[in-house]
Amino acid sequence: MTGKTSRPSLLRLIPLLLRIKLARLLLLLARVLDYDAFVMRQARRLVDAAEHGMGMRR
Repeated sequence: MTGKTSRPSLLRLIPLLLRIKLARLLLLLARVLDYDAFVMRQARRLVDAAEHGMGMRR
């Protein structure tokens, strides 16, 4: 066993998880500060893209 697997490595997974948390935080911030619809759409798209990358589609 060399430790190489077909699964995504933890090192690649961690930044992705952080990106999802950051995007969610931005989305919450945009909601709290009542940003316009364009910013909200961008933030939502960020979250969706990040979750899709993780295979966490809701």
